[in-house]
Amino acid sequence: MNFRILFIILCYFYSSTANAQLTNLKFENFGTNEGLSSSTCVELFQDREGVLWIGTNDGLNKYDGYNFEVYRPIPGDINSISNNRINTIIEDFNNNLWIGTDDGLNVLNKEKNKFFRIPLSQDDLHKVVVYDLFFDELTSFLWIATNNGVSKIVLKASFEPNSLNIERYKNNSNDNNSISQNNITSIQNDLDNQLWFVSNDQYLNKYNAKNNNFTRYLITQHSTKDFDHLPKATMVDSDGDFWIGNNLSHLVYWDTKRNEFETISIVDKDITIFDIYQDSKGLIWIATDGDGIYILDKKTREINHILNSKSNPFSLPNNQPSKIFEDQKGIFWIASYNKGISKLVLSKSYFGHYFHQANKKDGLSDKIGQAVLEDSSKRIWIGTRKWRIKPF
Repeated sequence: MNFRILFIILCYFYSSTANAQLTNLKFENFGTNEGLSSSTCVELFQDREGVLWIGTNDGLNKYDGYNFEVYRPIPGDINSISNNRINTIIEDFNNNLWIGTDDGLNVLNKEKNKFFRIPLSQDDLHKVVVYDLFFDELTSFLWIATNNGVSKIVLKASFEPNSLNIERYKNNSNDNNSISQNNITSIQNDLDNQLWFVSNDQYLNKYNAKNNNFTRYLITQHSTKDFDHLPKATMVDSDGDFWIGNNLSHLVYWDTKRNEFETISIVDKDITIFDIYQDSKGLIWIATDGDGIYILDKKTREINHILNSKSNPFSLPNNQPSKIFEDQKGIFWIASYNKGISKLVLSKSYFGHYFHQANKKDGLSDKIGQAVLEDSSKRIWIGTRKWRIKPF
């Protein structure tokens, strides 16, 4: 799959591209000054009630559209969350919220506003890091990806946190139908409702429900260009194809219908991938470490690139987005390292926005505009506080 970069840098207040919704982007940022518990956020989830939940490295945050409520561990309180570092969030059919942390699994009863800690380890010697969660509505299974294998919990209508039946799956060197390794970082659900478990090695692990075991699929384009110390971002798109990788110069695309793996080199240098996300229109968003966001159109093979601009207060707040999410209303939320979360309403991009930018001749001369006039030649004249007139 040969993608070509259009070199459309969307960090400025105007850009000439055919796709109007991807120009003139305006990001609204929320950080610690607005009540967020940490400027480093790695997870975003919206529950059935429309509430946004944010996982940070300093607690779980609940955002109702107006205020943030923060949940942190409370010493001596077993009904508080177990750890500050929140990695993954999911909701079950009872509207309970399941939260994976750097120290175990938690479930939040939202009606009682009370946490229960779920023991995943069979002993107290191993700290269990929960990387990902998936709730299968067809089977009522909760799947848990951890640093110590995979766990499965059968959820029932009457929830009893102290009597859960937990089944565990681990690598067995003598069994090729066991998971390929115990460090499982992601769970993917394909179009046939088949579950895939992603590890840090060169395999994808497909769960076989009939036999209650796994089939390993070798990622044939796996190479030394991958960052083996980092988890692979993985996404199954609306065509059922896989996008796999943690390096923007070596992104693996698996065409499942042809059963062919291809390498996509979006850039010619090593750039870490944090997240791969497909929106409701089919565009693929890639969040990177230090190089902003890339938006891929699978059909046209075009790529847009979004970067932070220091002179534009409405641009992406920095170039380290960690997670991308589109909510029920089509609003995009971008989590980041060091800059909290950002809200992006694409409909606002229909409106051009002209403002003062220091040392730029094509902007307004001052931050405050006070008068607007259209002359007989259809030119727009804008008067600013400093009484300088700018024609457009």
